[in-house]
Amino acid sequence: MTFWITVRPARAFSRSRARNVTVAPRSASEGTSHPGRLLSTRILICSVFVGVLAGSSRIASAHEPIRGFGPNTLWKGGVSIGLGYELTTSSHVLDADHEVKDPTHARERMSAIKLELMYGLTANLLLRAEAAVAYDETLGTQSRYDTRFDDFELAMKWRFFKDNEIGTALSAALEGSCRVTGDGSTRTTLGFALSRDTLWLFLWGDIRLAIDDGMNVRPSVAGVVDLDFAVGFHAWRVEYGQPDIVIILESNAEYESPRRDRRGNSLGGFVEAISPGFLFFVDAWEVKGSLQVPVYERVHGTHLGHGLAGILQVEFHY
Repeated sequence: MTFWITVRPARAFSRSRARNVTVAPRSASEGTSHPGRLLSTRILICSVFVGVLAGSSRIASAHEPIRGFGPNTLWKGGVSIGLGYELTTSSHVLDADHEVKDPTHARERMSAIKLELMYGLTANLLLRAEAAVAYDETLGTQSRYDTRFDDFELAMKWRFFKDNEIGTALSAALEGSCRVTGDGSTRTTLGFALSRDTLWLFLWGDIRLAIDDGMNVRPSVAGVVDLDFAVGFHAWRVEYGQPDIVIILESNAEYESPRRDRRGNSLGGFVEAISPGFLFFVDAWEVKGSLQVPVYERVHGTHLGHGLAGILQVEFHY
């Protein structure tokens, strides 16, 4: 039996906060009023959005990897529990697509612990919930350290097409998701994924369109586009029930429309990255890892660029 799991794109992109040259402590004016009430309201809105998507589907879907999303699903009643560690870095300042000298010597590093739960409502409909806690380090002439609730995400995936033939399979799926961050910002996403796999080779691609509604930025709403492609292959010939390793190489691209934070620093831009990774299967366990390396970036204005980003995650399926 052949297992194919894709790596979720741009996770490092979408998790990153405002990457600015000026690193200053937060002022009281940057806080949000009634943060607990606001966060609860945003989570409720996300739940309604995903519920509408689930109610409109007569068929079903399930399963989600690391940096992107593919059309693979769990079986009806299947459960997946995942625990992951994520590290993102940034140590250089960009002006458009050119690196410039930073007088503040600012650099950022974020570590996050992520818990992911998935449930197969049917063989084609998947419900996914994810929560993360992060530790931020901003170093330079003015340093800041912050432990925070990073985000909560609720998603529904519907695999609407699957064609199995001898030695090959073609699948397609739609996914809607809503993510709420600790400061009350939200990102609502609709994506399409397509995959084709054979006994040895796996091809996968997806496109996701998102609306990001921020709390301390102007304009508050930005458009985000993610485009991902991946190729994977088995490290060796595998019989059913034996340990299996899949090697994956991804191309991850993200564009975010321009906007500014409350201090006037510019945000957004385009980044393209290459992400080599692996998937290891043994019985009901899965271990996956990925290192994301930016190869080109062009920012709006001047701010910190993306650095290396790594993910290591363990999952149990039953």
